[in-house]
Amino acid sequence: MKIKAVFSDLDGTLLIDNFKTSQENIDAITAALNSGIDFIPTTGRAISDVPQQLKSVEKIRNFILTNGATVFDRQKNIILYKNYISCKDALELMSTEGASKCCVMAFLDGQVHYQKDWEKRLAGSPVCPVVAEFLMYGCKEVENLYEYVKNRNKSVEKITFFFTDLDNRIDVINNTLLLEEFELSYTLELNLEITNKGVNKANGIKEFCKIKGYSMDEIAVIGDSGNDIEMLSLTKNSYAVENAVEKAKLSAKFSAPKNTENGVAWVINKILKENTLD
Repeated sequence: MKIKAVFSDLDGTLLIDNFKTSQENIDAITAALNSGIDFIPTTGRAISDVPQQLKSVEKIRNFILTNGATVFDRQKNIILYKNYISCKDALELMSTEGASKCCVMAFLDGQVHYQKDWEKRLAGSPVCPVVAEFLMYGCKEVENLYEYVKNRNKSVEKITFFFTDLDNRIDVINNTLLLEEFELSYTLELNLEITNKGVNKANGIKEFCKIKGYSMDEIAVIGDSGNDIEMLSLTKNSYAVENAVEKAKLSAKFSAPKNTENGVAWVINKILKENTLD
């Protein structure tokens, strides 16, 4: 059966350390789109911090964002599907015990918002350089994040924590688990991503496929990290790049080269070849 859509994670899969990808990957994506295969970036990012390099590929129309909380059609500039955290619940998460020691980010209105004092909160943490690089792309600084979200009084796509150490992470996880209303995932050892109950990349893909009429046998997925596990279990056409975490590798049906070795291009070229044989 021919593949009609490829869903690829960004960080650690398509993107390299400088938050860009290779021309070889871009060329493969373009070839897939020109052949009629849909390519859908499937990411924990908001639309504002998807790299411009990808947005410049005009035929990339749809995005699965914030770990599946948002399915976005940028051609029509409409949200096809959403499942967000209520403002009340977001405020509760942001004030959970241990949160005052973290860098907290709130994803709302398609943009990442963070508090001005994040560097002070993460002083000495090994994750600090990662956060600094991430905040360079389409993120909005506010004086007091809790008050900002409260005053906006809107639902939130995702809450992300970056921690000073593992003990801090465990404290927040234990307190969050008591709420029992959210999905927890991670992309780094010292972070935690929280979405509404039932939200993950796999469910975002399912919602998109319902709209498009794709079966699970007609799609391929590529990923590397903890928030990719569910989607890698979704289809028989799933690939974990070589640099993936062990749980992601165990969830995928196939392996692909590292993100730094054009793993996404390798998968797409394989699919293009196999599609011509069907």
